[in-house]
Amino acid sequence: MANSGSLTIPAWMGKLDATVETLLDARDVFQERTVDVADIATRLEVYGFRLNAIAEAVMHTLGGLTLTGLGHRKLKFDAVEAASWFDESAIPYARKYFSDSVTPVATTDFTIILVSADGTWWALDELWIQYFKLRGFNEVVRLKLLGERTAGELVTLQGEMLPAQSR
Repeated sequence: MANSGSLTIPAWMGKLDATVETLLDARDVFQERTVDVADIATRLEVYGFRLNAIAEAVMHTLGGLTLTGLGHRKLKFDAVEAASWFDESAIPYARKYFSDSVTPVATTDFTIILVSADGTWWALDELWIQYFKLRGFNEVVRLKLLGERTAGELVTLQGEMLPAQSR
């Protein structure tokens, strides 16, 4: 846990800029809470995913929360629901193009949010049209709750990058 002024920020969140920190504080994200992740890990395995250490920390802190941003933007932290958006045949593609340790942790309108064990975040379009590679939780919040499409690196998926059902 890192201290930012009077806030205690979980280490997995990394460095947050003032705008993101203010938004998350206003939504009580930094309040002490603990979510039991044992059931989440078991249920993720049914979908073919493993709960990596960062995803476990995310679920431990934010599991079950839905954060609201500007306009009607929402970010729902439910790893099992996020995993359910994957067709079984698409999981190898997620591991190949993102990371072998990738774990779905949240959803937004038409997007699945994933995190790898190395702390890289991904925002995958539900139709496998494109994804954003994000350098941390700060960029996830900027992209999905603040609507800043300049956060991260945008990649358009095509050809062999797509699961068969998306070609």
